[in-house]
Amino acid sequence: MQFRFRCAAVLTAVLLCSAAALPALAEETATPETADSVSTYTGWKTVNGKDYWYENGVKQGTTGRGKEIYDPDSDAWYWLDADQGGAKAVSKDVYQESNGGKWVRYDANGHMIKGWDTNDDGTYYFDLVTGAMAKGDIVVDNLPCSFDTTTGIGCNLMWHSMDGKDYWYEAGKRQGYDPNNAAYRGKEIYDPASDAWYWLDNVQQGAKAVSKDVYQESEAGDWAENADGTGKWVRYDANGHMVKGWDTNNDGTYYFDQVYGTMAKGIVTIDGNLYLFDVDTGVMQASITTSEEAMADRVIELVNQERTSRGLQPLLKHDGLMVAAAARAKELSQRYSHTRPNGSECFTILWHLGIDYGYAGENIAMGQRTPEIVMNDWMNSSGHRANILNENYDCIGVGYTMVDGHPYWVQLFTGDFDL
Repeated sequence: MQFRFRCAAVLTAVLLCSAAALPALAEETATPETADSVSTYTGWKTVNGKDYWYENGVKQGTTGRGKEIYDPDSDAWYWLDADQGGAKAVSKDVYQESNGGKWVRYDANGHMIKGWDTNDDGTYYFDLVTGAMAKGDIVVDNLPCSFDTTTGIGCNLMWHSMDGKDYWYEAGKRQGYDPNNAAYRGKEIYDPASDAWYWLDNVQQGAKAVSKDVYQESEAGDWAENADGTGKWVRYDANGHMVKGWDTNNDGTYYFDQVYGTMAKGIVTIDGNLYLFDVDTGVMQASITTSEEAMADRVIELVNQERTSRGLQPLLKHDGLMVAAAARAKELSQRYSHTRPNGSECFTILWHLGIDYGYAGENIAMGQRTPEIVMNDWMNSSGHRANILNENYDCIGVGYTMVDGHPYWVQLFTGDFDL
């Protein structure tokens, strides 16, 4: 009995030892379960600094040229490059057969680029849905855009002709046109290739303006309309070039600043000579050549001799009155009268030029060949002599011109205005 009991005890001990070994066996059987989880894994794995995409445990993008995949966690598309053993492509352009064939770009994070993108080569645009690189002419946000048909680089600082009109593009975008801004007028640009300035006209969807006068708020030089040095009328010729210097059309003769292209208006000095241009239209109304000014100056000299010999103050030569008188002299060839060709009285030219006065007078004459002869005739006419010797006057301008062989003379007098 004792023997049997001892045997039972030994058996029990063996059983207890067997029970104690069971947990170690369970750990060993866990290895097949880890392998199963790997075989179903879908996502990224990083190996030696490169990212690879797995689906159900299988590395993707290793065959053919590669594979395009979508990662819902980052909400982005990627390219798995077969040339790199399926590694995620970064900073790379890739041609794909999807969506009918397209070039797409992946950024430094491997994300498919959509929208505008610029690198050292230029500016590009990629479709917001498919990521396809734009080539040729497209419309983005209602704005016409243009890209090289091979490289996809946006046309930059260059002309592009369409339907007989020329358009200027910068970074792929048409300039001088804003379809979303009704107040936008256009844009002034400089083309170094032609060394000329142009106006891109918003009313023509940014087309180059030709044979057109345009008002601009840009820098205008000495003839600026605004106190800040901006504001000017400029002209573009039949080639769209900004006109500079003298220009004549069916309406008359004009002058445009040699630097800024500003249209001359009012009284200006050009190359040392005085000119009068209509303050509204810019049409030249009068000019004073060196020989004409010499004749006018002699008349002023004779006037002051008559005045000082009678104890009166000499009159001051006034540039504004000089060009006004020169303009009136030309008008006399159209209508010999103190009434101007447009039907207004003679002094309206002073109002038009902004010349203030308290007193004003005008003498006119026709046919006299020299200053001495015309002054003699005026001094022998009581009304003309009264103007010459009027003590209320302090400034004078004299105009002289020859039209069809006939000399015309004008004296304009003013008094009591700020010099």
